[in-house]
Amino acid sequence: MSSIICPKCNKDDSIQKLSAILATGISTGVYSGPSGGYVTVDGKSTNVSGYSHLTGSSITELAKLVSPPEPPREPVKSMWNRAIAALIVLATYFCVIQTLLGIAFGVTALILGDNFIDKYGSNPIFIAGELILFGISIFILVAVGRISTQKLDKSSEAKYAKAVEEYSVTKPNWDLAMEKWKRSYYCHRDSLVFDSENQDSCEPVNLKEYLYRK
Repeated sequence: MSSIICPKCNKDDSIQKLSAILATGISTGVYSGPSGGYVTVDGKSTNVSGYSHLTGSSITELAKLVSPPEPPREPVKSMWNRAIAALIVLATYFCVIQTLLGIAFGVTALILGDNFIDKYGSNPIFIAGELILFGISIFILVAVGRISTQKLDKSSEAKYAKAVEEYSVTKPNWDLAMEKWKRSYYCHRDSLVFDSENQDSCEPVNLKEYLYRK
């Protein structure tokens, strides 16, 4: 008799390691060859034929139940902050700057006439006004871009720091759970998963709770 036995029936003739159940419970297949069928369209039926290439895989219910837990996702810093900030600046330009410039030119045309550009285009005061408007527009866009970037970076850093903190807890717990999974067995007679190093056991449906139990 093996030194590893089921804690319920105290026998070893129906036990199997979880990793072995998973390995033998997954199968894949490939089919390539002629295929055919029978179709009906608008009341008319006919035979069709062709060539098919099919691939697939399957897993037994038991293998699915005793599969190891998914590893926690390692935190990754967001790479979208600059792109989002650029979109905000672009939206500001089209929604705000263009509107303000349109209002400014509309008011000017109302005061000086529709052909004010032809009349006053070379006037130093008019040119200075254009430069001021241009400078204000650039200032607004730069300010919006900087503020958006700072806020997005701050929010992203906070989320990343939280994710790192959670990962620092979940990853060691997952490592311990995987160690327990690797040494666990399943008794086919009693439908019981058990730890080969102690008496801890569970039904397959409670595997996750069992693996993370200390």
